[in-house]
Amino acid sequence: MDSDPSINENESEMVEQYVEESVLSGHSGWVWDCDFTSDNGFIITVSSDCKARIWRMGRDEIRQRLIGH
Repeated sequence: MDSDPSINENESEMVEQYVEESVLSGHSGWVWDCDFTSDNGFIITVSSDCKARIWRMGRDEIRQRLIGH
């Protein structure tokens, strides 16, 4: 693995490793922001395609599309 010269050895040990579990496909533009509901049942995404989407967690399905946002 190539090391980043801007990160020293101590900082690189603190970096957590993440594994991609799923990909939410549906937006046709860049996703600008996302947030989870308080019960972690849904994730809300907003995109440069002027749409907001509400996704059901665990199923990776679109629950609602909000156009013009």
